[in-house]
Amino acid sequence: MWVGLPGELFLNMLHLLVVPIVITSGIRGASTMGLRADGKIIAVALAYSIMTMTICSCIGLLLGVAVRPGEGVRLTDGAHSASCYRLTDVFADFIRKLIPRNLLQVTEETRGMSCIEYQRTNMSNTTDVANYTTYGDEMNILGIYAVSIAFGIAAHLTGSRGKPALVFLQAVQSIVLKLIKGVFYYAPVGVTSLIAKAILKVPAYEMNHAFTTLGYFTLSTTIGQLFHQLVVLPAIYFIVCRMRKNPYTFMWKLCPALVTGFISGTSVPALPCLYLCTKTKVNPHISSLVIPLSVPLKKDGSALFISLSLVFIAQMAEMKLTATQIITIGGLSIVLGFTTQDIPSGSILTISLIGGVTGIPVSNDSLGLIIGLEWLNDRLRTSTNVQSHAFSCVFVEKTCRKELQRIARANNPSLPTDMSLHIDI
Repeated sequence: MWVGLPGELFLNMLHLLVVPIVITSGIRGASTMGLRADGKIIAVALAYSIMTMTICSCIGLLLGVAVRPGEGVRLTDGAHSASCYRLTDVFADFIRKLIPRNLLQVTEETRGMSCIEYQRTNMSNTTDVANYTTYGDEMNILGIYAVSIAFGIAAHLTGSRGKPALVFLQAVQSIVLKLIKGVFYYAPVGVTSLIAKAILKVPAYEMNHAFTTLGYFTLSTTIGQLFHQLVVLPAIYFIVCRMRKNPYTFMWKLCPALVTGFISGTSVPALPCLYLCTKTKVNPHISSLVIPLSVPLKKDGSALFISLSLVFIAQMAEMKLTATQIITIGGLSIVLGFTTQDIPSGSILTISLIGGVTGIPVSNDSLGLIIGLEWLNDRLRTSTNVQSHAFSCVFVEKTCRKELQRIARANNPSLPTDMSLHIDI
């Protein structure tokens, strides 16, 4: 308990700063940019997310087909993990998150829908599904972001009457950033504590068994995540953004956020670190809008892991996947990747859902094998997600350069018309 206590305090401090930084940045960013610019920035960020998640899904499918990690892995005939949770429930929960009904509750809990199967006692003896509302412990970042954007747009429309509130939020944001810098000084102690706790938590024999049984699957997952981090994202940075800067220098500056995401297994604690790492490198209006949107939605690492896991499970079951099934796996891993909860092991439910749609026999034993190395897979895909969040800010800033120039001239008419924004990455 004492070994992991400093690390637990470190994560608590980061979680504590998530809500104020999302609210202040979201409101100030939306109020400064205006409705038209906000819409374009959000649309470009979503388009970039779809593009990179599509690439990740294709990487996972290609690795699964080429490496064939499931061949030679045999399972006993276990019970199938059939879930009463349906695709329609996933999208309904996603919409519920966008419009929360309680601003205080949304900072601690996420409202969702769960289900339970029961046997109807009649002549047909059918099984029915009853839905009921539940509350999860994870923070509803998406709901906080949506409310902040709405308040920011309203503040922009009120004009001078909303200026005092924006000045107050600017002061709060400066204070929060100072606190984040203070937390960074404690980071070495917290990170060391979390690493030691993780090592002590997993027995050596379990680790050896997981690597022996899932050797090729682990290798495929690691190669895929590293390929996306070290090749795909830098290539997008260099080619699409047309920047003559070294992308790996920018990656090095992201180390605090990457380490935080890796040790925690979720992108939420890394959100304050992302703000601090990109503050001097990306236009603050862009980072204020893009980072809170990317953290709950953009999950490159999850899309890769989900598609590869389903191919792996199909190969363990000696099932030949058709082209239609492969395309369906890729498409659903992208779509459901947006709705996957940003919590450790949040992708497991998505794997069961897609397995039910595509006819892949997702059994409890196959899920148990994957969960055996979930502590590593969670951290690999989280570090991929965190890096992709930061790179999306650069992509959006480059794409929306004209809007930023127009807003800068509106705020300061003395600026020249042919002004070019300097991006020091």
